[in-house]
Amino acid sequence: MSCANIVSPTGGPKDITPPVILKSNPANFSYSVNPKLIKIDFDEFIVLKDIASQVIISPFVKNSPEIKTKGKSIIIDIKDTLKPDFTYSITFGNSITDNNEGNILKNYRYVFSTGNAIDTLVVKGIIKNALSLKAEKNIYCFLYNNIYDSVPYKETPTYITQTNETGEFLFTNIKSGSYKIFALNDLNTNFLFDQPNEQIGFIDSLIIPEPIDTFKTDSLIKKNTIHSLLLFEEKPASQVLLKSFSEDYGRINLIFRKPTEHITYVSLDSNKTPSSIYLQEINETKDTLSIWLKSADIDTFSCKIMDNGEIIDTIEVDILKMGEKKNSGRGEDLSKVKINPIANNKTFDYYKLFSFSCSSPIKNYFFENIILIENKDTISAKYIFTDSIKKNISLTYKLKEKMNYTLYIPNKTFTDIYDRENDSLRISFTTNEMKDYGNLILNFKPSGVFANYIIQLISETSEEIIQKYSTETANTINFNNILPGNYKIKVICDLNKNNEWDTGNYLKKDQAEKIIYYPTTIVVKPNWDQNFDWDISE
Repeated sequence: MSCANIVSPTGGPKDITPPVILKSNPANFSYSVNPKLIKIDFDEFIVLKDIASQVIISPFVKNSPEIKTKGKSIIIDIKDTLKPDFTYSITFGNSITDNNEGNILKNYRYVFSTGNAIDTLVVKGIIKNALSLKAEKNIYCFLYNNIYDSVPYKETPTYITQTNETGEFLFTNIKSGSYKIFALNDLNTNFLFDQPNEQIGFIDSLIIPEPIDTFKTDSLIKKNTIHSLLLFEEKPASQVLLKSFSEDYGRINLIFRKPTEHITYVSLDSNKTPSSIYLQEINETKDTLSIWLKSADIDTFSCKIMDNGEIIDTIEVDILKMGEKKNSGRGEDLSKVKINPIANNKTFDYYKLFSFSCSSPIKNYFFENIILIENKDTISAKYIFTDSIKKNISLTYKLKEKMNYTLYIPNKTFTDIYDRENDSLRISFTTNEMKDYGNLILNFKPSGVFANYIIQLISETSEEIIQKYSTETANTINFNNILPGNYKIKVICDLNKNNEWDTGNYLKKDQAEKIIYYPTTIVVKPNWDQNFDWDISE
């Protein structure tokens, strides 16, 4: 009796195989059929997941079929009238799993034809983001047999598919003919291009479906064409005010859909709204505007907003009071001028000018009260405002390598336009050394296209722009003082020479301006110069 060790039975090895299809009715790849009910039988109980996003039926049907499980079967109830002489495919993606272990039957397709043959032509391709050139997953791709220009706005597609994890798409069982191809990030899932913020991609020429690859080694066999679509969001046609709010005493933020041209204001209530704005501040992309009121002691600010003479919107914004705190989770005191340093208790680039900003425009200031200590020595330094409304301040003193600095700003050094003063602040930082950086020397040769080329050094991980230059000719570009790490180099072919990347427009047949990446990652090492050539025409 002591030899036996009684344990629960293990139940055998774990099931790792996906469900197996036993039969279907009508049979898969049937032709000359027009089924109203399709039944697919499996060898085990199955579960359907994410039907809305995973299951695609093509050609497009207006009324989606009802798809459900019953025991070991999938039942498809066709709710629409099917087109005559068309081959239909139902792609299940990763929606079919077994009931116990969740093993996925990947990319199962059920195919049938209402005509007397199965169409076998295919269209292959890939969809990438026009700005980053990264593959775009879960993007719809459409084929239209009606090929007039505005068809994506007015009609649902003839054929429909979706990109996979690597941005690739595949149309199967396509009827011969010529098609317009269109990609859409369909935000409202109505299969129409009807939202201004929906990303699109297109090819100017018509697409001809091809027979599928034979996978033979015969060199005369032509592999399928890979169609490449670049996804972008069109520039909005009209200006729209997206948001208006106040989170500072006396300050109102206006966020627009696109860059502003010339903003003016028309008062709605002369008793509450000041007749003019004290100061205005706009961000670099010109789509966010901050206005500082001449008098902040009002409850609301109400006016009509006009851009370039056109009325955009009417706003009424509640103004924060002096004793209130920002509604940002930080509980900041609005009765003081806050000073924001770009470095505090951190390592700072020795070759840069140290700067700091105030939370509001400054009226009175005493730069002579500021104390700068270099190691243990007090330094005589100068300070200047670097913007027109006197918020941003720069130290003009050239910092030294590998030094400890302390900047002391006493209270009442700054008084803003609302007579608020700052509290005292001590800022400490350490500079690094020249040997901590690397340098890149790029010998750039452009293509034959007449354009301005914007050359950007960007972080490999975050896509942050580290440095950028513009040139129209072959040139030597120096990226100096680069911290060690991995980087990429991106070129924007700036055809209209406005020194920025421009998106495309479908009806004008304009593609987004071309992006080219240097083919390999750039590894920057400390105290090291790298010299390399790049001929983008290659």
